[in-house]
Amino acid sequence: SLREFWFFFLNESENSFVEFVDKIANGKDDFTRINGIAYLKNSEVCWQPPELIESLNDMVFPSIDVIEGVNYDSFPYPLLTSRGCPYGCIFCCVGISLGKKWRPRLPLNVIAELENAKRKFGFSQFEILDDNFTFDLERAKEICSLIIEKKLNMSWYCHNGIRADKIDNELADLMKKAGCQSCALGIETADPKVFENIKKGESLEDISRAVKIIKEAGMKTVGYFIIGLPHDSFSSVIKTIEFQNSLGLDDFMYNIAVAYPGTKLWEYVKQNGSFLMDVEDVSHFSDDVKIPFETAYFTQIDRKRAYNIASVQIENQALKIKNFLSSKKVNQANNVFMGYFDELRYRIIRTAYPDTEIIVFSSLADWLLIKQLSLNDHNLFHVEAVGTGSLYQLSQRLKPGNVQAAFISLRGLLEPMQMVALLLLCPNVIIIHRLAKCSKSFQSPICLNRIVIFCFFIFDAFVLVIVWVFYVYNNLKIKISNLFKRIR
Repeated sequence: SLREFWFFFLNESENSFVEFVDKIANGKDDFTRINGIAYLKNSEVCWQPPELIESLNDMVFPSIDVIEGVNYDSFPYPLLTSRGCPYGCIFCCVGISLGKKWRPRLPLNVIAELENAKRKFGFSQFEILDDNFTFDLERAKEICSLIIEKKLNMSWYCHNGIRADKIDNELADLMKKAGCQSCALGIETADPKVFENIKKGESLEDISRAVKIIKEAGMKTVGYFIIGLPHDSFSSVIKTIEFQNSLGLDDFMYNIAVAYPGTKLWEYVKQNGSFLMDVEDVSHFSDDVKIPFETAYFTQIDRKRAYNIASVQIENQALKIKNFLSSKKVNQANNVFMGYFDELRYRIIRTAYPDTEIIVFSSLADWLLIKQLSLNDHNLFHVEAVGTGSLYQLSQRLKPGNVQAAFISLRGLLEPMQMVALLLLCPNVIIIHRLAKCSKSFQSPICLNRIVIFCFFIFDAFVLVIVWVFYVYNNLKIKISNLFKRIR
C-alpha cells in the first residue's frame, strides 16, 4: 500500500538522497527540485523524473565500515566500474533503470577504490558487478594491467557476466594474471530461434568462442540460462542442456524468465501469454522457484518440469565432486553427493508413482527439497524426527482411509525397527530408505569410495531382508490364523 511509504527514490539515488536528507535536516518540505524522487502529497503521488549520474569518477567510494558484522576475509568487495547498457535484450531492465548510455569510470579511479578497500578494510578479493565490464576492451585491459602493476594481489570474479562478443585472448590472459578466478556468460538459450528473438546482438558461435578463450586462459567458466523466453519450449530447453554440456562449463545456473514492467518481454506476455502472479511476488534469483507467466506452447507445468530437469544434471555434479576431491574439499564433495542423491531419489519415485499425493520426509533438508520441486503444501506432512514412540500416532494419520499412499524417509540408529513397525502398522506406506551421511570420523576421500557405498548397499539389503521377513511372517501368521478359524 502506498500509505505505508512516504518517499520513493528512483534509479540512481546517490545524489538525490543526499539532497533529500539536507532538506529534511533543515526543516524544508519542498522536494519539487529533487530529481528522481516520488512522494505522497495530499494523497496524490508527486514525482520528479530521475537523472543519471554522468561522471561516476566524482562519486566518493562506498563507506563499507558502516555495515556491521562483515567478515572482510571471506566477503568479496563489490565493485562497479561502469553503469548502463546500450544493448536491447528483451528480458532485461538494466537499460530502463540505469540507462542505455554506457558510462565508464577511469581505470585509475577504479584502482584507487580497490587500493582503499584493501588498505582500509583488508579486503583480499572483489567482485565486479558491471553489466558491461568489457564493453570497451582497451579500458578493461588497462584496468587489469594496473592491477598487475600495483601488485594488488587480490582474487576477483566476473559473476555478473560479460558479453561473449567482448573478450579476446589478450584480455583473458590479462584478467587471469590480474587475479580473476572465474568469469560468467549470459548464454540464456541454445535454440537459434529463441536466441535470435531475445535481441542480444551476439551469436551462439560467439558463446562457444568465448568459453574456449576463458578456459584456455585458465579461468573457470559459468553459464547463465533462462527458461521460458519467447518461442521457448520444453524441447528447446533439452537442446539448451545438450549445448551447455558440450561447452564443458565449470558451473551453470538456470532461472525462470521473469517479465519486468517496461521490458519488451512484458509486452510480449501481455499479447501472447498469461500472467500467473504479480511480478512483485517473483524473484529472479531465488531458491523458491515460481512461474510468473505461461504461454499456450509452454505451459506452467512444462516450465517447471523443464527447470527441474535442467537444474539437476548428474554428469555435471559428478564433475563437481571430482573437482572438490582433487582440491581436498571432502565436505563439499559429500554435500553435493548427498544432495543429488536426494534429488535423483525424488525423481525416480515420482516417476514410478505419479499419482501419489502424500509424501512424508524426516529431515528439514528433504522438506525444503520437495517444496522446491513444487508439490502442493497441503499434500505434505513434515516430520522432523520419527521416534519409535510416535510411530503409532503417525500410522493412524497414514491409514488407507486417510491418504491414498505415502512415502516415508527414515534415518538414525532405529531405522530397521522403525521400518518394520511402520510396515506392520500401515501397509500402504512406501518406505524409502536413505543413505546416511558419513560420520565425522570418516570424512576423508574414502567416504565416497565405492567400498563404503557398497557397505551402505549391504546394510540396505540387510534391512530390506529384515523387512521382507517380518512382512512374510505377518502375512503367514494371518493366513495360519484364518486357517485355524476355518478348521474350528
